[in-house]
Amino acid sequence: MEKKTTTILSLLVSLSTSIVSCHNERHEFVDMGLPSGTLWATCNVGASAPEEAGDYFAWGETSAKENYDYTTYKHCNGTYKTITKYNYNSEYGTVDDKDVLDLEDDAAYVNWGKRWRMPTYNEWKELCDSNYCTLQTINLRGVPGIKVTSVKNGNTLFFPFAGSRYRTGFWPSEGVGNYWSSTRDPRDHDGNISRCMGFQERVKKGLYGIGNRSDGYSVRPVRRQR
Repeated sequence: MEKKTTTILSLLVSLSTSIVSCHNERHEFVDMGLPSGTLWATCNVGASAPEEAGDYFAWGETSAKENYDYTTYKHCNGTYKTITKYNYNSEYGTVDDKDVLDLEDDAAYVNWGKRWRMPTYNEWKELCDSNYCTLQTINLRGVPGIKVTSVKNGNTLFFPFAGSRYRTGFWPSEGVGNYWSSTRDPRDHDGNISRCMGFQERVKKGLYGIGNRSDGYSVRPVRRQR
């Protein structure tokens, strides 16, 4: 028991020592020593600690809700074939060729303020690049997730396996964490999908993927440059 307690305390110390706080800041962030200089928040939107799931958002929506499907999705007229914003393909609705969320549709910016935004897909790829960070499956205060450790400075982040929301339920609810990026993929011509980062316990790494825009995923903010 003493050895296990010591291990947990060491983990909490390693997480806390990487946190950077600024005067008058409500939310904390970490410098992972990445080439881009991107600064990552320590917890999800809607959470107050790294291990909390926080809120779930459809892509391009800024509020949590009870039902996550296209009948309630903000940027369509009730179906995935009637997309009204962020679309390349006329078969899926109105074409505007936008490939990055406007700030008014960014859950991090709207909920946390002007110093924050959702990460781009390339920023997720950088964070999970083995040249810059290592990924490890751990439990933080009893919550399973992925610990990301900087190769350059040893600073860390924790991403809980928070699952995702589909319609009125969870899918799946254990061993998986799905996190939105702010980016549409120009190679993807379906109007109903956007880019995300998925963490899975069984593979112990980040999986670059796509998700239905109407599904509810977690949002982990990054700092906006001045």
